[in-house]
Amino acid sequence: NVQQTKSGSLYIVGKRHSNLSATEFAALHGQLGDQIEPVNLPEMIKIVDFMLNLKDIAKSASYIQEGGMLITATKMALRAEKGLQFNIEKFCTEELFSEFLGFVVEIENESEFTKIAQEKNIHIEKIATIKGTKILGEQISNLKNIWKNGLRKLTN
Repeated sequence: NVQQTKSGSLYIVGKRHSNLSATEFAALHGQLGDQIEPVNLPEMIKIVDFMLNLKDIAKSASYIQEGGMLITATKMALRAEKGLQFNIEKFCTEELFSEFLGFVVEIENESEFTKIAQEKNIHIEKIATIKGTKILGEQISNLKNIWKNGLRKLTN
């Protein structure tokens, strides 16, 4: 992850998927799944190269990890200690929690970012904004405490 800062727009880099096979979401619901998305290696190499060249304009970045894009965006907001304005209704459950190969990047200069993405033929999509004091309606301090101390509270 690139160093976190205080505000910006969050974009997905790469096409989003809607497959829950072999995800944390599926495991929480007692399912495993057997339809894992195939990896398009040339496309992934192109995306990684694009991400490596964003170091001067990206405020922060993370690969889409366990829990999918919603959890990745939430973690980025928690690290920045800022709220997350995420339009959940825009996405179906599978899109929110799919663990596809892609990145979430925080951008301040959106026009420069979109221009570079267009030039490189990289699919990007704005998904959220990091600002404010709440994440999905909850105060950051409450969520950060749960995030950092959740397992300790369960084992004590």
